[in-house]
Parts: sequence; structure tokens; C-alpha cells
Amino acid sequence: MEYPARCRMGKKKAAAIKERVSLELLEVSPEMAKEILECNYQHQRRLDPKHVNYLAFEMSMGRFMEGTKIHICVLGDDRFLINGQHTLNALIQSGKQQTLGVQTTICSDSTQVADCFAHEDGHLRRSKRTVYRGYNISKILGLSLADSELFASACEFLFMDLTGTLEDRKPTPIEIIHIAQQLKWRFDKIKIATRRGSVPYSVGVTGLGLATANAEYYHEFWDGVATGEQFTRNDPRKAYRDFLMGDHKTALQKQSWVKNSLALFKVGAFCFNKFAAGKEIRQMNVASALQTNVLQATKFAEGFTPKSLKKLFYEEEVAPNV
Repeated sequence: MEYPARCRMGKKKAAAIKERVSLELLEVSPEMAKEILECNYQHQRRLDPKHVNYLAFEMSMGRFMEGTKIHICVLGDDRFLINGQHTLNALIQSGKQQTLGVQTTICSDSTQVADCFAHEDGHLRRSKRTVYRGYNISKILGLSLADSELFASACEFLFMDLTGTLEDRKPTPIEIIHIAQQLKWRFDKIKIATRRGSVPYSVGVTGLGLATANAEYYHEFWDGVATGEQFTRNDPRKAYRDFLMGDHKTALQKQSWVKNSLALFKVGAFCFNKFAAGKEIRQMNVASALQTNVLQATKFAEGFTPKSLKKLFYEEEVAPNV
């Protein structure tokens, strides 16, 4: 088949790709499948027995698609199977040899292996947790795995769900990790503040902590929310604490994860603005609070916009004395 000229790549680019990437059709036996699975990538998702059974049945009926791809990354003397574990397990279960397309990609470091892994399996989308673990996020950020994943999710929440992306696209996991590295001092502050009390440690609350960490009233606000001490009757910190400690479960019933996180953030922003202005909240109106579009005394003082997001994520910061 002759492809249009616009579909063809230049000779130099083709040669460069061929040096790193190869794809060949191989007759893979059950014995060979077992050998390949010995180098299964450590961050692979859990094996889904139902999917394996389905593929094995298709193989036994002769309906499995010939040329289905598996992908192996090569790093020095090591091999990593980053896609194809379900296919290979099904092949072993069916006991039938199959013609598979075996892609081999030569990688220069573990980050390239993680990149390949993150972009594989489009029909079974990688969870964020699986992808971040592939990049060894815990080691990069110097945090526990749970803290690292929450921190990265909060950064992604601010990037995607609060303001929309700067270029109308989803940030890659490695971009989120780079952003998290820059904002780590902000995360350390909110972690200390919320863990002093019993405040739910969630994406929306963490996002608000990241956004307010440089504000003048940060310590007073978060210490009050976290510990519940020294409240007056209509104190905004009390209103936010009450919302976090149970009111939000009723107010946000049947809402999606994103809407729930956004509500936790925006209600908190509403309370923070009231506290910064020295005003009381006599009665919490959640619907009104959800319309909050600014965060006083922060880089979001002009609104939750890509411009303010850029100030938060990309302008070089020096961590203040905590």
C-alpha cells in the first residue's frame, strides 16, 4: 500500500527511531510467554483474571487477533515487559501458540521506561497511582508514597479542575512531578497544619493549602481549622471545619470526585476570604460559597485563571521561614 507523502517521516527521523525501536512478528509459545513474564515491569496493574479468561477463550476459539502487540523496554542488561501481561497469561492458560507483535524499545534510563509504560494500554487506562509509582515519585519528592500521590493529585487538581490547563491540554505525569518539586515547601506546610488536628486530608483541602501557603493569615486560619481551638460562634474557621467534618457529605451527596474536591476547595476559599477580611459567617450558604472565584492575599487574588496558575506553578519561589 502506498501512503500519502504527508504520512511519511523523513529519513533521518526514521533512522533515529529504528535505532531505539523495533517491531517484529513472532510465534510465541506458552513456554516463551512464561520466560517473557519473568521480566514483568514491577509497576504493572494487578492482573485481571476475568480479562485473562476472556482472552484465553478467544484464543481457544481461534478468534484472537493475530499481531496483537506486547511491549518490552530494554535498559542495559535488564528487560521490562510494560504491556502484554494479560495476553501472555491468556496464552499460557489456553496452551495455544499465538502470533504476536513484539515491540522492543531501548531506553537510556528508568524515566524513559516509565514514560513508555505511562503511554501504553490506551483501552485500559493507567491509573494515576500506577503511573506515579512508575516514576518512583516517592523517592523524587522525599515523601511517603501516600503523601506523594496526594500531593501530585492536588497539583493536577489545581492545574486541570480549578482553572483549566494553560494550553488546553492535560499535563503529563512528569510535568506534574516537576511542579510538585517546586511547590514542596507549600505541601510541607499544609501537611503540618492539617495533621495537627483531625481535618480530612483530601485533594481539595490540600489544593487549598497549596494555594494559601504564602498568605499572611495562613497559620491563623489553618491552625484554627485543624485544632478547633478559640472559635467564636461565627468564626469562618469554624464554618469550614464543620463543613469538612460532616456537612459536606450531605451537601455534596452523589457528586463526582472532581466536583467534591472543587467544592471542598471553594468553600474553603470562601471561608478564608471572610477570615482575611475580618468578617463573620452567620450561616453557611454552600451554593453561594461555591461561586467563589478569588482567593484573597494569594496568587489567586485576581481569580482562578491560567494567569494566576502560572504565577503559582512557574514563577520561581523561595520558601518563607515556617
